Amino acid sequence: HKRVVRDTPPPYLTGEQIEAQIDYYEANEIVRWGEEDGRQRATSNYGICVKGETDFYGILTEIIEVKFPGILKLKCILFKCEWFDPVVNRGVRFNKFGVVDVNGGR
Repeated sequence: HKRVVRDTPPPYLTGEQIEAQIDYYEANEIVRWGEEDGRQRATSNYGICVKGETDFYGILTEIIEVKFPGILKLKCILFKCEWFDPVVNRGVRFNKFGVVDVNGGR
């Protein structure tokens, strides 16, 4: 599920008003997708993991694809996430099968 927004902000709006409505960019097309769009589905998979010295776990809440006009047809993809506490036995734990369980309340 995705929504396509083809708007430009009116010149009289303040930055705060623009932010309240939608994040605007100097672009022809903004494609937004997020957790909200998939809530009606029977199954969902929004979980993400960023591997590193410390692994971080979260939920992907929104993906925004900004397409810029012009010959090059540039685009930028932004990922917005809600992160959980990465501390073992506090925000995450490993079950007996080695699978990570994330405490969604942290």
